[in-house]
Amino acid sequence: MKPKVLVVCQGGNVRSSGLATLLKGTYGCDALNMGTGWAQPETQRVLCEWADWIVPIEPRQLCLHSSVNQPLWDASVMWEERYDHKRVIFDVGEDRWGNPMAEGYQDFLRGRIEPLLEYIKKCWRTVRHKVGP
Repeated sequence: MKPKVLVVCQGGNVRSSGLATLLKGTYGCDALNMGTGWAQPETQRVLCEWADWIVPIEPRQLCLHSSVNQPLWDASVMWEERYDHKRVIFDVGEDRWGNPMAEGYQDFLRGRIEPLLEYIKKCWRTVRHKVGP
C-alpha cells in the first residue's frame, strides 16, 4: 500500500498537478491534486478523508496574491480542524510557471521535496506499524 497524498492549490491545474505528478511518477506515492476553486465541499471532504496527507501548496494566512480567490481558499474543507493531523504545507508560492511539467517547475520541486518526503516516510512507517504489515 502506498501513501495517499492530496496536493491542493486554488486552481488544481499547475502547482498541485506538478507536485502530484512528481510524487506519483518519481516517488511512488498515490497522489491526487485538487483545486479549491473547482471542487465542491462534498468532493473536497471525500478527498480529504481518502488522503493520508493533505499538502496545500501555500499557507492559509499567506495566500494573498491576486490569482487566488481568498474566500474559496479560506473556506476549503482542508482547513477544518479534523484534518490538522494530515495537513503538511509545502509552500511553492504563486504560479510563475504556467505548466505543471515545465522543466523549471519540476527542477524547483525536486530541489525542495526532500523534507516533505522524509516527513511522509517517517509518518508512513509509524502508521503502517500501528495498523498492520
